[in-house]
Amino acid sequence: MLELINLNKTIGNQDFLSKVNLNVAPGQSVAIYSAYETAEMLMGLLQGLHNASGGEIRFEDRVADKGIMERFVFALNGEKVNQRLKVSEYLKFWSRLFGSRIEIAQVASLVGLTGKADSLIAKLTASEQIRLQWARCILQDQALAVFIDQSMQVMDHESLAILQAVIAFLKRENKAVLVVAASAEQAADLGDQTYRLFKGELLPLQQDADKAGSDSVRRMIEISKVPVKLDDKIRLLNPFEINYIEGRDGNAIVYVDSLSYICAMTLNQLETRLTPFGFFRSHRSYLVNLQQVREIETWTKDSYILKLDGVQGSTVPLSKSKYLELKEQLDI
Repeated sequence: MLELINLNKTIGNQDFLSKVNLNVAPGQSVAIYSAYETAEMLMGLLQGLHNASGGEIRFEDRVADKGIMERFVFALNGEKVNQRLKVSEYLKFWSRLFGSRIEIAQVASLVGLTGKADSLIAKLTASEQIRLQWARCILQDQALAVFIDQSMQVMDHESLAILQAVIAFLKRENKAVLVVAASAEQAADLGDQTYRLFKGELLPLQQDADKAGSDSVRRMIEISKVPVKLDDKIRLLNPFEINYIEGRDGNAIVYVDSLSYICAMTLNQLETRLTPFGFFRSHRSYLVNLQQVREIETWTKDSYILKLDGVQGSTVPLSKSKYLELKEQLDI
């Protein structure tokens, strides 16, 4: 149904997509783990907002022009919704607009919004507002549904189970489903086939280490939590919660927004575990989540700092040798 054939997208000297080939069949879900910038570029291509540098997008054996792309529905992070509408008003609008044959009550139940019909959208939690977008995708009843979660937030167990149920429903309706996720773990939970977009290349993620041919690929899927101490408990952090990690006095200090935790693992062990998730050893004492880096700034003649998103004034040192390595890794 959906085919990406030798799809390329290059801006300057950066390859966002390099000869990407992908097929998503009716009744199938395919999940891709990708960094935010690459995910955004792929979505723009599928929405007709960007032109490919090479290759083509095909749908039902035809080149996908803007007319065909209107048959794609998207649930994206940060969608703007009229917050003054009630949930029932929002769902009725989309149901009538597309003449949906699916009952609104069934959809509300499927996305866990039963009992919220009279609630204003402004009163919904962030998780519930995302589920509302999933409901819209169902009511639009199109041939291809695309879900993107690049929020860098941990998807709670309830929402993950609901999204799995939504995808299962769409597959039973013989829809093709493409998911672009912020973690390999999430991709493995949501796709019949799973891939990673890395440096422009689409690489298969396989749970069978023999098929994958690499322990690091297996680790990306199976080992994705960082254990830290929280009073008398052990908390398991998702890698994408973490801003950076500092090695200090023989301990690894894990920073999450304004909080910090002690981890029993060494910085070297954490580097091995977290490198597949976009972490970079910026300094002998620091490991940083590159997907949360906003700026690289010169600090002294031979050193730099990385400014992070989300945490006011949060910076991480970057040595000169690591600066050159990072430039090569990011193609800048």
